[in-house]
Amino acid sequence: MDTTDCITPAWLTERLRANGYLLQSEIVALQIIARHKHHLKLRAVYLGKGAERVPADLILKWYEREHPHGWHEGVFYRDIAPAMEDPPIVPCYDAVVEGEFGQTHVLLADLSATHLPVKAEDREYATEATFRRALDAYLDFHTHWWDHPRISCADMVKPGGLGVSHEAKGAEAIQANERFFLTQALPRWVDAQGDQFPQAWQGVWEKAVVAWARLYQQRTTAEKALTLIQGDAHLENVLIPRQSGRAAIIDWEGLTRGLGVWDLSRFLLCFSLAVETRRHFEEVLLRQYYRRVDAAGIAGYSLEMCRSDYRLCILANIAHVLVWGDPSYMRSTMAAYRDWACEELLL
Repeated sequence: MDTTDCITPAWLTERLRANGYLLQSEIVALQIIARHKHHLKLRAVYLGKGAERVPADLILKWYEREHPHGWHEGVFYRDIAPAMEDPPIVPCYDAVVEGEFGQTHVLLADLSATHLPVKAEDREYATEATFRRALDAYLDFHTHWWDHPRISCADMVKPGGLGVSHEAKGAEAIQANERFFLTQALPRWVDAQGDQFPQAWQGVWEKAVVAWARLYQQRTTAEKALTLIQGDAHLENVLIPRQSGRAAIIDWEGLTRGLGVWDLSRFLLCFSLAVETRRHFEEVLLRQYYRRVDAAGIAGYSLEMCRSDYRLCILANIAHVLVWGDPSYMRSTMAAYRDWACEELLL
């Protein structure tokens, strides 16, 4: 059966009523405006009282069974976000997760009329103010879950699979990913992209993966100064209000336990900023990160520790690029590698 077969006005009305909406109204027409992978853009027509509590334009994210990342997003909207008083997210009206890795869906407000993601080509929006607003949203999330008991529950520490360099889920998971990066991801990357880079970089990438595995294991074994992270942090996953207001983070499929500054390193390095701009943003945003953590009353996390974590995350980004990135992301990460003297970490 096609996914869209069950998405009817009656079905959506029932789901909303189950969550306390449309108690005196119903959806009388429902149109699928667009569809991309797991995302469906819907437009609903309501009849009756109280319908104004739900917008006409909605996003339905629908994941079939055996889609673990979709399962994580469902868990986020069902369990994690509601545990926060004011999470930096898009309003959610329904979140259903059927068992472990079962069919999952989340129903979200469509904020495209009032917010925008900042894409790589939108250079005029890639300002310091934009990056600060985005980081504030991540910090609202990170500081709430910093060393929280919930981040050590089974669903947050179960390994998410191979090709992941930012999960703090134990030595076994890190070592499995190290083997994957070295034996599969790196050879594929070199075959596909290697001729675009200096040959000497191939040796650096291999040593960086080994160093990442060793240092990341050392840093995370004690399970201290960890938090929940989005994982796939980049500015297209942060909706910036067109006017004033707070940014909203979307796409929580990569929800996991890790180092908070991974999200910062990810959205800085993958945006491929000019070198001088990236250096300036690193200095400004790392201080912002430390100040917010300190202001939240989190003890024992100095600016030096914040900078050390960021440096380690540069190595983690090298491994990440081998699976999920492109040449511009690698060039940006290698420039940061040089600036931060990361070769010292390879010893």
